[in-house]
Amino acid sequence: MLKSALNYFKSKKLLKDILAQNNEENYLFSDILKIHKMFADKESKKLFRELLSGYRSKNLPDTNAAYISDTLKISQSDKGYGAIDIPLLNKTLPLLDLNQIGFKIKLNTDADATAAFFLQQYMEDGFRDNLCIPVKNDVVIDFGSNWGNSTLYFSHQVGKHGKVYSFSDKDNIEILKNNINYNPHLSTNINIVDIPFSQISIDEYVKRQELERVDYIKFEWGSFDPKTLLSAETTFIKFTPKLAIDFSGKSRDFINLLNYFRRLRIHYKLIIVNCISSNWRVMLFAIPKREK
Repeated sequence: MLKSALNYFKSKKLLKDILAQNNEENYLFSDILKIHKMFADKESKKLFRELLSGYRSKNLPDTNAAYISDTLKISQSDKGYGAIDIPLLNKTLPLLDLNQIGFKIKLNTDADATAAFFLQQYMEDGFRDNLCIPVKNDVVIDFGSNWGNSTLYFSHQVGKHGKVYSFSDKDNIEILKNNINYNPHLSTNINIVDIPFSQISIDEYVKRQELERVDYIKFEWGSFDPKTLLSAETTFIKFTPKLAIDFSGKSRDFINLLNYFRRLRIHYKLIIVNCISSNWRVMLFAIPKREK
């Protein structure tokens, strides 16, 4: 087992570095190998090794010419009016028009986040044959929608016969509502949940609303207690939705997250994408393995 594992990780020194970085004396390398095998493609496995080893991908947006170009293009779409200030973040959000990048959407946001979300996290190269994005008529839960970038993108994807349930927090809910109001053509398939996502579980909400299906769930990891993921397990088992987890945190937390999928009673194939410029800001996609 160890010899086979070292073929992946190249050297015993790298193995020691990984274990030391995770600060876990009892953490077995065989567990890391099992997690490594859960990824669906070579790109994901390579990025997992790089992240554990402290390396940075050469294709991150801050060194990606397409990302820089997209950010500039979005910045130039500033309407010149309608900007809002966020004193808590010492930040001003311009009103941007995304027609230039192919979306009939206006919203208060920043260019960097918009380029990353609309053109990197979900759209770049279709991310493995479009397996990781919502499709027409899907029912989506956006758990951690913040200003509404993701909610509006999902609404655009699922169409008028789909549905998006959007959970934000008390600091961002008014910006979210304002951004939805800018887009009446999308607002009809969006349901803004007025209960802060820190005060309700997905399982509880799905049961309360008597939802008959859930096709896709996005989590904003780091914005809520990780136990929130566990509180959605009934929904996972009942509906086997696609999952998108926007993760920012420590490497050990990421391994714990992956171990959760090992224990889950659903067979998911995992895809990992590092599309944000910081080392530990990654998108983890979990795609259910359907019976043929």
